Amino acid sequence: MITPEKFRKKPVEIEAVHLTNGVAPDEVASWCGGRVAPHPEQNYTGGALVIEIDTLEGTMRAEPGDWIIKGVAGEFYPCKPDIFEATYEAVADRTVVICGNGNAEEIGQAVARSVRRARRGGDAA
Repeated sequence: MITPEKFRKKPVEIEAVHLTNGVAPDEVASWCGGRVAPHPEQNYTGGALVIEIDTLEGTMRAEPGDWIIKGVAGEFYPCKPDIFEATYEAVADRTVVICGNGNAEEIGQAVARSVRRARRGGDAA
């Protein structure tokens, strides 16, 4: 009998676009190398268009409300919103800039102040 091992996903950053009414399907298709197509269900009320994406597993369809993810190897694939929300969280885009000729202690203090500000939701600069 086999004994499966447990693993945890590595914390990697990805890029993603949420396919909503406020997003131009043509722009999303251009970004991910996909193509806009009519929704295959004639009476579908969630949106008239889908984006078809060629993946290693074949052609996949991103429907209105789905997320399109650019993975760590540059590959694109659709993801249902509930799976996306359970798996990913937004990344704060913060850059710490240290100027001057400070010593290691001063630099460490500056970084610590920046991290504290970021955790409070303030400006990291």
